[in-house]
Amino acid sequence: MDTKHVIKELNDLVEKNHDAVDGFQNAAEKVKDHDLKNFLMEHVHQRNQFNSELRQEITSLGGTPKETKEGSASLHQTWMDIKSALSSNKEEAVLEECIRGDKNALKEYQDVLQETEVPDNVKTTVRKQMEKIETSLQELVRLEERYD
Repeated sequence: MDTKHVIKELNDLVEKNHDAVDGFQNAAEKVKDHDLKNFLMEHVHQRNQFNSELRQEITSLGGTPKETKEGSASLHQTWMDIKSALSSNKEEAVLEECIRGDKNALKEYQDVLQETEVPDNVKTTVRKQMEKIETSLQELVRLEERYD
């Protein structure tokens, strides 16, 4: 097993979750609906928890977890700012971006699960997180339809 490769894959998930934390935080700041704001903040906490779990897995494999994010989050944030500024329905625009982010996250989680080198205990953690992202995505789609 190439643990360096597995650690890199897990660190990529950490980075994706950093992006999600920033995205959900930014989204919560942009919406006016109190319930939606709370819903988005719950996702901030959830993704921080995901990162805590992933960091533990990385450490147990002898790796060093990423603590900072790299460039992609700021690009997504800029796009979200522009889109919500131009939109007459900020809630819908913000939710569309959250949906897009969760779809991208699911793809990265699926990629990790398809890796044959990932130990079963790590796959279990990744699979549980992926299932929660799938549930989140379904909730986001239902909410977005409300604001359509």
